Amino acid sequence: MKLTGKQEKFCQKVAEGLSYSDAYRAAYDAKGMKAETVNNAAFKLINKGEIRARVEGLKEKVEKKLVYTAAESFEKLDDLLKMAIKSGALNAAIKAEELKGKLVNLYKPESSVNVNNKVVMPAVKVNGVSLNLKIGEGTLDD
Repeated sequence: MKLTGKQEKFCQKVAEGLSYSDAYRAAYDAKGMKAETVNNAAFKLINKGEIRARVEGLKEKVEKKLVYTAAESFEKLDDLLKMAIKSGALNAAIKAEELKGKLVNLYKPESSVNVNNKVVMPAVKVNGVSLNLKIGEGTLDD
């Protein structure tokens, strides 16, 4: 069954991350409708097989695009890192390496405690190894 223009727009908005109710409001004239009425209409719409299938198909495309973008970004950062090392631009090389690590969530603080508007990071895990940084410890007089 072919979807109507409004149904397609509803599906696209849901796939973009809007709530069912917000997607319904974006696709249909919901002015003057009570929130409960919009919620019920959106719930009925998302429970139609063809609507749900279209949303899943659109989400799959978005996910594939995001994965491709992350992989492409990592590859470009790797190329930049190699160029920076080759030209002796160590600051640029370090930044490229840092960004690659952030892209793959390599740097994860174990804990972070706010002490008098100062963040104290006692340790960070890098490749499963805990590093004690002791950043923010001590006083301003140290």
